[in-house]
Amino acid sequence: MDAYSSQDTKELAKALINVQREMSPATKDATNPFCKNKYATLNSVMEACRPALLKHGIWLTQLTLPAPEELAQDHLALLTKLTHAESGQWQSCLTIVPLPKPDPQGMGSAITYARRYALTAMLGIVTDDDDGRRPNTIRKMA
Repeated sequence: MDAYSSQDTKELAKALINVQREMSPATKDATNPFCKNKYATLNSVMEACRPALLKHGIWLTQLTLPAPEELAQDHLALLTKLTHAESGQWQSCLTIVPLPKPDPQGMGSAITYARRYALTAMLGIVTDDDDGRRPNTIRKMA
């Protein structure tokens, strides 16, 4: 089967549907100092999904891996994996991002960025501004 999922994902899919029913949007809780735009931090993304993942028996793990050889010196690879504890079924994604700087701070920044974007993509997490509205209310597109 595909290198990014177990052969059977039926039970995992059922659990993830329930997770998506219960997740709240991630709040844009920080401001980028360079662009001045608001964004959802990794903490906000985790707060949006962790309770529902745990409730429905989904184990989340994210770990760094060596980047492909042709990119290895200035890129970081991150594997995000969702595993259904009861059935053992799993699904994963591999995210490769450039390192902003070849030092520990650059690596930490790239890991946080990759974790945030991989998780939002895998779970379909949307972001919402923190402007006092109910957490499950998403603005209609204009």
